[in-house]
Amino acid sequence: MCENAKDLQLADLSYTSIYRRDHYPCRLAVAGQHATEVLKILEGTDVDKHVMVKYQPAKGKKYIFVFAGLGTNWHGMCQEMLKRFKVFRSVIEDISKYLERYANWNLMENLQNGFDLDDANIAPIMTFACEVALFVLVESFGINPDAIIGQSIGEVAAAFASGTVTLEQAVYIIYHRTRVQVQGTGGKMFVAKNIEIDKVEEILEKYESQANVSVYSSPMSCTISCDEDVVDKLKEDIKEVNTGCMFKDLNVTSAFHSHHMSNSADEMKSCAKIIGEEPKIDIFSTVSGVKAEEGDFITPQYWADN
Repeated sequence: MCENAKDLQLADLSYTSIYRRDHYPCRLAVAGQHATEVLKILEGTDVDKHVMVKYQPAKGKKYIFVFAGLGTNWHGMCQEMLKRFKVFRSVIEDISKYLERYANWNLMENLQNGFDLDDANIAPIMTFACEVALFVLVESFGINPDAIIGQSIGEVAAAFASGTVTLEQAVYIIYHRTRVQVQGTGGKMFVAKNIEIDKVEEILEKYESQANVSVYSSPMSCTISCDEDVVDKLKEDIKEVNTGCMFKDLNVTSAFHSHHMSNSADEMKSCAKIIGEEPKIDIFSTVSGVKAEEGDFITPQYWADN
């Protein structure tokens, strides 16, 4: 605004600030006939004479914590947090301790020194560890969720955050889930954007047993898992319905959340039963699409379905 005040229409700026941005408890307002005048008031020393500040305590607002799936790792993740926050570091140390029972690599060392973002044996566990440590850190600031939801591997962190499983149990789940997941039988995944999911599902009907919607992101965006040999034809069919549809191929070792995971799901069922607790915080399942019911997040069958 400061650099382009002369080119701004005050009405456009006002509209955007009211209808196209988030609103917070504190609000500052100035009155002026045009953007240049408003800018002068904001930059002036007597700004207090012209500024009105409104504070409206938040009423009835609730917080939902969302725990993401794969694709959220980056080089250097957690390194600054490990240095700055003892709470964050302590959680990572606890996860490292539990993980040593199963893995031949060290979580803390990989976070500090960097790791291969495409390593299917490590990356999911890194995401889980980061999410859990961030959750505990945010709670230490006095910010508590009213509801929790997770997607794919994020459901493991969500299960811990809701109080359904202990940290030790969550590490057990994420390790074995990761271990069996890499045994998938191939396939590809891609994101389809700017097309109604209902239309995508209609197209997929003729690809029965070859493709399916694996992630419902929004009414206009989803992820598709499919056999490698139908990717190009499937994209062509989708483009015929909506030429404005956009695709993004995902760098994955297998088509997750599809028939390519059948063997992995069967092996996950054989894992020891997790004795969990009733969630202390409302948690919604992305397996069922509804609020968690009895048996969710604590049985081998649930994690196989996940």
